[in-house]
Amino acid sequence: FGMTLNIHPVIFGVIATVLVWMLINAVNCSDGIDGFCGSLTIVSLVSVMAAGQILSMDNRMNYLVIIMILVLIPYLWKNAEPSTMMMGDAGSRALGLFLCICIFKTGNILLVIPLCFMLCLDGLLGIVKVSLIRFLKMKNAFKNIRTPLHDHFRKNKGWSNTQVIFRFCMIQALISAVTVIAMK
Repeated sequence: FGMTLNIHPVIFGVIATVLVWMLINAVNCSDGIDGFCGSLTIVSLVSVMAAGQILSMDNRMNYLVIIMILVLIPYLWKNAEPSTMMMGDAGSRALGLFLCICIFKTGNILLVIPLCFMLCLDGLLGIVKVSLIRFLKMKNAFKNIRTPLHDHFRKNKGWSNTQVIFRFCMIQALISAVTVIAMK
């Protein structure tokens, strides 16, 4: 957004480690509906590519992003409901790590927040809820919210799997578009 902040390498290392852990776990936790994790990851990858163009990210990274998207498309063909192919933890964690690497290559690690917002919100809310209950003994933490968040909308609000995927992807696309436009 037109500002530069130089931080000490040790502080950067700590922040980067937290972001990698956060995104890997968020993507893993969001892999609960057929096609959900892959669809949101594609939206985030396209967003990272757009942000990378503004921030002059190395074009070789764009090729890797395009290859990952091209790999996810046939996977989503088989993972659409009812799925005949599952990603599993290894696949979802690899997607989280790949997203982190792509965001790091933009040179602005805080882009993980807006460009992966729905993945982080969906996946990390459950981790926050369990942490509050387990470590701070807050038994009523998010009492009325089922986690991961996609389960809340499916089971508590009656949304179909398709509605959850489409609506979460639309929200992520809007957040990403606003972010990319604000970067210009």
